[in-house]
Amino acid sequence: MADDAAWDTSKENFQPLRKGRDAKILTEVSAMPQGERATKIKEERSAFWEALATYAGDDPLEVWVRFIKWAEQTFTSGGRETEVLPLLERCTRELRETRFEQYRDDARYLRVWVKYADLCKEPHDIFKFLQANDIGQRHTLFYEAYAAFLEIKGAYANAAETYDRGVVMRAQPRDRLKDKLAQFQHRMMRREQRKAENRANGVEDDTGEIAETAARRFGDRRAGAGRSAEAENPGGAARGVVGGGAR
Repeated sequence: MADDAAWDTSKENFQPLRKGRDAKILTEVSAMPQGERATKIKEERSAFWEALATYAGDDPLEVWVRFIKWAEQTFTSGGRETEVLPLLERCTRELRETRFEQYRDDARYLRVWVKYADLCKEPHDIFKFLQANDIGQRHTLFYEAYAAFLEIKGAYANAAETYDRGVVMRAQPRDRLKDKLAQFQHRMMRREQRKAENRANGVEDDTGEIAETAARRFGDRRAGAGRSAEAENPGGAARGVVGGGAR
């Protein structure tokens, strides 16, 4: 019970992670004295950089994925911008320069890019770059994340076109793409219904547009306030995708 209490009092200080953090790891880390924790983090970070610098195998992305996961699991509030974002940027850049053809259609590499876009202030350029360079264009993840971003921005027609392009590209897994498209279409139907109700009631046309500040992290899963996450929240509809394994 003491361990559970320690976890409950410290867990609020950790940056939320899409798939959830390892409670055992966080309990151990939060119980460390500050100096010991800082030393442990420094040593582990150095070990990852050394592993990347000396790697001689055929899949350096595997090391990057472990490094990024470690950073996501390790750092407290604010760590996303100061620790995770630089890793994502460097991983995408270095592998683009050295292993582009190898990883162009790798779902793990696409996932790193989507995580990167999720932390950028202007992710639209990231999605356009991925599309222009044919990165991850046969994976459903690209289309659901891009469409969720567009929907959050209120670009509903562009979001619909993005889903349609995913269908044309036969993005995999196809069943997940079909599900996300159906959820989007349901949200658009509900939006039109609200508009009609507002007009009938003489209410100014406020259809409950999605506030970007309320649903910015399109790679996460979060319940929509007062409505089901899948049916009403485009951020919620695409969340939980980024943190999962390659699919």
